[in-house]
Amino acid sequence: MRELHCAHVLTAAETPPSSAQTILIDGERIAVVKAAQPGSTEPLLAMPPLANAHDHARTVRSSSLGASGKPLETWLHYMALIPSVDPYVAAAVSLARSALGGAGVVMVHYTRVQGFTDLPTEAREVARADDESAARIGSEGP
Repeated sequence: MRELHCAHVLTAAETPPSSAQTILIDGERIAVVKAAQPGSTEPLLAMPPLANAHDHARTVRSSSLGASGKPLETWLHYMALIPSVDPYVAAAVSLARSALGGAGVVMVHYTRVQGFTDLPTEAREVARADDESAARIGSEGP
């Protein structure tokens, strides 16, 4: 069992932060959150993962095309220049990028089908990337 000795722990939006807490982790699950022994904490803040409420699971971000802060109509047509990629790789890259940024949940608006296979097969490949990533997805799309 792994122990994290945290100076502060956030557990829910309506709950104030707790000070000096020890989190016991059993495998991949939090087993217990309890008061830490005096003087045992490290300067750590533990909190639930962030949520990314709007993502398209693209391998290339639209900001890479100079789209940051610009109207959709001025850059959307450039997205057609990005070649199709294996759907598993596209989703895995996007979800890994979100996880590295701290997001544990990603709402994927899957609007650009890669077109290498039929849609059910592509959806299974995206789901496989989700199963193997640190982030979890919800989806909305065609």
